[in-house]
Amino acid sequence: MKWRNHKLCTFCVMFAATGRLLPAFIAGLGSILPDVLEAGLVRHRTLTHWPVIYVLAIIVLLPAIKLISWWTWLVTACLVVGCLLHLAEDGLSKGGIPLLNPAGRKFGAGWYVTDSIAETFVVTGIVALALVVAGKRGFLSMDFLAVEIQWLLSWWK
Repeated sequence: MKWRNHKLCTFCVMFAATGRLLPAFIAGLGSILPDVLEAGLVRHRTLTHWPVIYVLAIIVLLPAIKLISWWTWLVTACLVVGCLLHLAEDGLSKGGIPLLNPAGRKFGAGWYVTDSIAETFVVTGIVALALVVAGKRGFLSMDFLAVEIQWLLSWWK
């Protein structure tokens, strides 16, 4: 999946789940980390796309970070969720992701090939579903969004 689509899908899914713009934005940034972390050092969709690493981060890293500060924990948790959503999104592709071994066989649903019209349809479906859920939960009402935006703006002052 293209980076712009990872960020869009992840932002929408996280917003539908939390109703908060800041965690959705941070998770959206985290959604490109599995590709960024490759840094030309490892093959695409191998070690950085292995879910075990991110599950271990949740089990080991997040409790330790929570001791540092609540904000550090929140940012780290949202980044890790963004990474996991990246893997889920790539798992819908024909190329898939490694599940059992980072260098082993990749598993994918086969719904799309990256940079194809099928990817556009999958992204549109994910975003539409997330927006329906967000709307049903009241997160898209003008009153709710006004309060959320006001809260965000208060942090910039």
